[in-house]
Amino acid sequence: MREEALNRDIGAADRAIAVENKWIAQRHGIHGAFIDASTRSVRPLSEVLAEMIAMLMPDAFALNCVSEIESVQDILTFGTSADEQIALATDAKGRGLTNEEALRGVVDWLATTTRGLGTPAVPTVH
Repeated sequence: MREEALNRDIGAADRAIAVENKWIAQRHGIHGAFIDASTRSVRPLSEVLAEMIAMLMPDAFALNCVSEIESVQDILTFGTSADEQIALATDAKGRGLTNEEALRGVVDWLATTTRGLGTPAVPTVH
């Protein structure tokens, strides 16, 4: 273990902050801002993750999993599945589709991408 003291003194407040940060990540994705437990300030997720990546990189090299750590940067750059789903639904509604039609298009996109079959056609007005 490189840093035996890391997280040794975590208390109830730190656990509450971790729970809150998890909720923020679930609610806001890459657009959220995390509470920094050490400074008790709010910081952009991109900043927090950049520091975390830098901290983890020596271990990633040692464990031969650098690409997995670097994939976090891809999420920050390209967004998440949730970002794509929102964009698809917003675009479909902007082209005159109903909420139901827009959501059907999102479900089709999810099914297709989950199966790894590529990107489905953009939903059109019926």
